[in-house]
Parts: sequence; structure tokens; C-alpha cells
Amino acid sequence: MTPEAGLQAAGLLGLVLLVGAGVYRFWVGGNGNRWGAALGGLLVACAALGSILHLAWEMNGSLDGWRDMATGTHPGRMLTVRAGVALLLLFGWRRLWLWAPLSVALLWTFSSVSHAQSWLLFSFDMLHGAAACAWMGALGYTVLSGSDVGYERLSRIGMGSVMVLALSGGYAAWIHVGTLTALWTTDYGKVLLVKLALVACGLGLAGLNRQIFLPQVATRHRAFRRCMAVEATILVGVLAVTGLLTTSDVP
Repeated sequence: MTPEAGLQAAGLLGLVLLVGAGVYRFWVGGNGNRWGAALGGLLVACAALGSILHLAWEMNGSLDGWRDMATGTHPGRMLTVRAGVALLLLFGWRRLWLWAPLSVALLWTFSSVSHAQSWLLFSFDMLHGAAACAWMGALGYTVLSGSDVGYERLSRIGMGSVMVLALSGGYAAWIHVGTLTALWTTDYGKVLLVKLALVACGLGLAGLNRQIFLPQVATRHRAFRRCMAVEATILVGVLAVTGLLTTSDVP
């Protein structure tokens, strides 16, 4: 994995932790995890600043031009805004009236430097990011909290998120890959296949939990939570692969 892909993956993990803290608090019913949100905010901010330094080094062979990169280029400005919004959200995620607009703004900074080349694709990319934060964030904080509340709400969030992810991700893949053969003949397509395989594993575990363990959660509680933990771990892998995917050239 390249430094650029690693920084992007770290930023995406931070995004999920930061935005997902609000999803868990306002829609699952938990209190949230301030340490998770703090880690998320710092990950996003540090990854954004690291990306600015990396871009400056790639362009100039030194870090001397990082200020010009941060303020004089579109990617640099978006990364600078991303760091600022992440720090604001770090202190405002407990209040819905702050969490909602700041989360949208943070998602916008990611989509604005993605492969999206049209307003429709940009909108789908935003939806894709929001759905990923909802599914992964709610699941992750449920696992971390050890709480037994909100399982039904978590399941509904997961189902809705998966539908949005399938629609938005399918459209993006169709636009970016173009042909079926490009899935195994291009680097972008191969990385996408790995991501799809991991997502399929996560969906399989989510379906197993919903159809088998959730109706029997009182008697199969340990298996239910173990399955959630494995699902969350797989989705962290999805974020790592997504970092590689977003820094790969489209066919």
C-alpha cells in the first residue's frame, strides 16, 4: 500500500468513527463513545495534514511548498477544510444540530477529491459515504460499547445502508469500470473485486445475525456479539481497500 493510500484509509476510518459516533448516539440509542469520536477526529485531521505534506513532497521533492499546496490547489484546500471540519465535529458531535451539517460538510470534502466527475456521481459518492458511516459506525460502536440495547435499530440501519451502498456503489462501478472485463484486466478493477468480496463477507455475517442470531439473542447472545465483532473487523478491511481504490487510476 502506498503512503497516499494509507493516509486515505486512515482518513476514512476516522470519518467512520467520527460520523458514526453521532449515528450511534442519535439513532441506535447509545451514549456514544467520546474516545472513539476523539480518535476519529484526530485521524481525519492528521491524515488530511499528512496528505498535504505528501502532495507537496511529490510535486516539489521537499516540504517547502506545503503552504502553497494547502491554499493554492483544489485538493489542498479540500484537505485543509477537512481537517478544520473534523476538529469542529470532534467537539460538536454530541449535538444533533451541529453533528448533521458538519457531517455533511466532512463527507463533501471527501467526495470533492474523489473520482466523481459529475454532479450525479458526486451525489452518489456522498450517499455512499453517508451509508458506509451509518452501517460501519453504528456496528462498530455497538461492538465497542458491549451494550445490549438497540439491536433492532442497528439491524434496520444496516439494511437501509446496504441498499444505499448497493445503488450508489453499483452506479459508480458501472461508470468507473465501464466493461466487465476491466474488473480483472485493470488494477482498479482488481482492487474493486477485493472490496466487493470483503463486502459480501460482511453482508453474509450481517444476514446470519439478522436471520438466525437476532431472533434468538436471549439464548445465543455470545454468538450474536461474536458475529458482529467479526463483521466489524471485515469492514475495517473494506476501509483499507477503499483507501487503495480511491487512489488508483480509473480505467
